[in-house]
Formats: sequence, C-alpha cells, structure tokens
Amino acid sequence: MYDSHMHSSLSFDSIMSMEEACEQAFENNLQGVCFTEHLDLDQANGEDNLPDYQESIRQVKELQKKWRGQLEICRGVEVGLQLHLAERNKIALAGSQADLIIGSIHDIDGFDLYRQEYSRGKTREETYRAYLQRLYELVKTNDYFHILGHLDVITRDASFEDRNITMAEFGDEIDAILKVIISQNRGIEINTSGWKYGLSQPHPSLEVVKRYKELGGDVITCGSDAHRVQTVGYKLAEAYAYLREAGFKYVSFFKQGKEEKKPL
Repeated sequence: MYDSHMHSSLSFDSIMSMEEACEQAFENNLQGVCFTEHLDLDQANGEDNLPDYQESIRQVKELQKKWRGQLEICRGVEVGLQLHLAERNKIALAGSQADLIIGSIHDIDGFDLYRQEYSRGKTREETYRAYLQRLYELVKTNDYFHILGHLDVITRDASFEDRNITMAEFGDEIDAILKVIISQNRGIEINTSGWKYGLSQPHPSLEVVKRYKELGGDVITCGSDAHRVQTVGYKLAEAYAYLREAGFKYVSFFKQGKEEKKPL
C-alpha cells in the first residue's frame, strides 16, 4: 500500500521525523510514502507557514538511499487554497521540486475550518453549500496542484449532529467539482483521517468516490494525513477496499510530478 499524504516535523503541526515515519511505514508493510509538508500562506491567525524545501530534499535523498528496494519515498507539498493566493502560492512553490502537490482548503475568508468558526451562525445546509461552492471556485482558478485534498474536510470538525456530506443533498455541487478536476486530468484522494476524527467515513465518502469513477475520474491517491507515528498508514486497507468497490484496479502514486498507477 502507498500512503501519499503525511507530514513530518518540517510541517508546523507535526512532531514526527521522516526517519520515524519510514520505520513505521516499513513495519506496516507499506510499499511507498510521500511527505506532503504544509505550505499555508495568510492563515486565519495571520501567519505564513512554508516548509524548508532544501532540508526536505536533503532528508528524503538520504532516506531514499537507506530504504532503496524496500520503500519508495517521495516528496510533496500540501498547499492551502484561498481565492486571493493563487499567484502567491505558485511563487512559493518555486524550488520545491515536489513529486506531488496536494491542494487543500484549511481557511476560508479569514476563518479556520478546524475551529468551527466558518459554520457559526449558519445552518448545516448553508455551511456545506457555501463551502462546496467555494471549493468549486478554487479548483477552477488554481491549476498548479495534482490532487484535491480531503474534498469534504469541512465535515471533520463541524458542530452539526449529522456531519456527513451526501450526494443526495449536495450532488450538484459535488458533480461540478469532480467534473472540473477530471477535465483538467487531475485527481482526488481518499484521506483516511475522517475515521480518526470520528466520522463514519473517510474524506470523501464511498459514494463520492464511486461518482468520481462514474464521471470518468481515474487519478486517485490514498493517504493517512499522519502527523504522528501512530497514524502512518492509518486504515489504508479500508481505503483500498473503497477503491476496489468503486471499480478501481490501481492507486495513483506520484514521482517528479508524474502519476504512476500501482496495481491494487
């Protein structure tokens, strides 16, 4: 199995070293990992967080030598998408030499999605519809990432009794997002952290993954979004089962910005 979304201590919110992550990945019988360090500009707290590209390159090169033939190790960036940051993000990505770029929403209009600020004063329907409409705008106007990260991440810390986003309720909005992604030959991920945060499903749900496949989507990664050693490879077996049920025969893994399809 391949874990294409994890954060080492080079990300501001992780305490896991790359070496520790690789050791745990090998112990968990993974075939490959990708360190996708955070690049988040103009966060809700006013801070910019950028990874140290040169240190990341140095560490990954050393680990690639050490684990050659046992574990594929790649470098990536998870870039925070905001409407006013498209050009700044492109500039900040220069020199990253990233194998994989994940585009994710973490902040909207000065609100941190992980603090239930964005949903304050809104109904569940208002919150989710506004979030999905913003995500649609972002995938249309940000053309530099390979994979859309945790598509329905708004559900992770929402305060609603029913936190899930379903196709029955929001199918039009989800279809619009998926069609843009597919038309641009980009992909989505199954991010297993949804289970870690108490949801009944990963990000996104199986029905969204199936819909993505039905619409012609064929680029899809799996990732634990690990920030700690204990969650490296978290529930990847379940994510792979989702892929199979949705009709996929492979998982995507990126090297030097190019997708490789790894058989399930």
